[in-house]
Amino acid sequence: MTPRRGSRAGERGFTLVEVLVCLALLAIIGTVIGVVFTVGMRAILAPGASKDRLAAASDAIGVQQLLATDVHRATCIGLPSAASPGPFGRCATEVSPFQGQCSGSELCLEWPDLTTAGQCDVAIYTLGAQQVSRAAWLGGTSAGTISYPVVVTPSVPSAPPGSWPVELEVTVTSTGAQLANPPSVSLDLQPLATVAWPTDPVTDASTGPC
Repeated sequence: MTPRRGSRAGERGFTLVEVLVCLALLAIIGTVIGVVFTVGMRAILAPGASKDRLAAASDAIGVQQLLATDVHRATCIGLPSAASPGPFGRCATEVSPFQGQCSGSELCLEWPDLTTAGQCDVAIYTLGAQQVSRAAWLGGTSAGTISYPVVVTPSVPSAPPGSWPVELEVTVTSTGAQLANPPSVSLDLQPLATVAWPTDPVTDASTGPC
């Protein structure tokens, strides 16, 4: 007699077809994950990525802070590239406002030095090669230059030369080469030094026009 083989009815497992189907599904899922990862990395490293925008925003904020400080204390403003360049304010009667450094610049600001009677300090914003440079003079001495990869576009509401503007409208636009849509910041800055020349706190003497 031939012995009967045991029944396999109770055994469990995957058939070859099921294994092949699982492998195919895993391959598809792996491909999708790889594509998503690749697209994500490209989005992070692509032009206009978030890290570039953060850097551009930081530059715009840096210029915004400088502009706010300079305009806040200014008693004279000049915009050489504007249709009505000025100067506006106290320096209109000077022989050489802005110490003769304003020509060809985008924005020039001047204010009396409160520690030296009869002396003015100057900040000049110049555009070039898609960046703005701020050069400062304390009296007749250069106080250094700092540059940012942004463009500063100032404008003054209609006002005749020699008068004092109510506000200065400024747009700061980042110009980073990797930015597809560079961020911009628009500012309405109002000079505060609109009254008589201040008094030197050291000598208690009027500074007078620079």
